[in-house]
Amino acid sequence: MQDYISGAEATDRLSKSDLQPILLGLFGEIGSVMAAAKKHKREGDAFISYRQAVEEELGDALWYFTALCKRLDIGIDELFSAATRNGKYTTSVAASESMIGPLSEISTVATLPRIDDVLLRLGTSVSNLLSVSRMTPDVRDKLIDFADSYLHAVQASGITFAEIAQSNLAKVRGRFLKPDPPNLPTFDSSFPEDERIPDQFEIEIRERKSGQSYLRMNGVFIGTPLKDNIRDPDGYRFHDVFHFAYAAVLHWS
Repeated sequence: MQDYISGAEATDRLSKSDLQPILLGLFGEIGSVMAAAKKHKREGDAFISYRQAVEEELGDALWYFTALCKRLDIGIDELFSAATRNGKYTTSVAASESMIGPLSEISTVATLPRIDDVLLRLGTSVSNLLSVSRMTPDVRDKLIDFADSYLHAVQASGITFAEIAQSNLAKVRGRFLKPDPPNLPTFDSSFPEDERIPDQFEIEIRERKSGQSYLRMNGVFIGTPLKDNIRDPDGYRFHDVFHFAYAAVLHWS
């Protein structure tokens, strides 16, 4: 959990003295979780992006909850730990992958309510946070209540907490931190040389009177000429520049 906390903190660009954007963000993300669950209940397997949507929204909610706890000077790991000791969880012990200790404690909701009840409680707990401040007498209790309802939602989602945290951390680091070009992945590094994108290349893009754009590399025309194919020009004829940008940075597009 500490890895997530420190990683998320590095991406926090909001005011450290203003709770309102954090509270509104957390409320909004929980609303998105509930909307995705409602859509899945209505459409079933036809909602093929359900898992991805819930994983992303729960991850964003975790980010805002972490930011809120930081501003209130309360450890989020302490809150999750307290939440699992309210009599609703069973615990088991597993071999730890950490050098800090040989054993890890796994907490599981003993009796998971219906998904509708889980989400309604999640909505209630986040609503109770909207008015909190550093001076709220029972702020810690409200945070623990939200942590508890959040863990119920995570277990009900069928997605592991680790997946949610890792996915969110990758998302926010990619969005808010300046990339380190030497350490960016090259997706074709394991391919034979003749199947890799060159480390250096130059593409010339020319637009002709016909409105079509042409690509040329090493004096040879490549690809298919493009046009906007719409009465009001939208620049689509130049969209290959995005693919070349991805190729230059990631060796993939």
